[in-house]
Amino acid sequence: MNKILTAIFIVIFISGCSIKEVSPPVVTYHLEDNHQAQQQIIGDKILKIARFKSPNFLQSRKIWYQEPSGRIGAYLYSTWNENFTSMVAQSLTDNIFKSGLFKSVYSEYSKMLPDLLLEANIVNAVQNMKKVSFEIRVYVVERKSAALVATKAFIYQETCDSIDAKGAVDAYQKILNKFNKDVILWLKRSVKIN
Repeated sequence: MNKILTAIFIVIFISGCSIKEVSPPVVTYHLEDNHQAQQQIIGDKILKIARFKSPNFLQSRKIWYQEPSGRIGAYLYSTWNENFTSMVAQSLTDNIFKSGLFKSVYSEYSKMLPDLLLEANIVNAVQNMKKVSFEIRVYVVERKSAALVATKAFIYQETCDSIDAKGAVDAYQKILNKFNKDVILWLKRSVKIN
């Protein structure tokens, strides 16, 4: 009788332990570089993209949203595949390189001494439920003299197709595509590249 009760107890214990609430899988997103064509190099200067500055919460893999009350939270089951600030910097670096505006374009990790240094500060990037807001200030500095060559604030808002992480990611992708094009046009107008 003891063996039967022990067996029943073990079966109940094991089945009780195996019945758990299953969390949905975490979905990981990445901002894509959609620019394909590489143009002929037209400039003879070397540009280095410095490490982008941003608020601490944007230096993470979390996808942030802001509630109507103003409270900022992060989606539990959706993340970026790398730090958000780094993705924005890498996308801009790739697009400037492909533009052909400069003889060479290096990331923050390069030891190469450039002619010009591009610095940026992401002021804000958050989903306000139905829209994504993104603000970034970009500076170009002449390395030898440390003189400010040009500066501009880029501010965007994009409507979300859905009020969830996927809606935010799609809106960020549209903003990033516009931002990369706008920076390249601004560099052509504002910086002497020859």
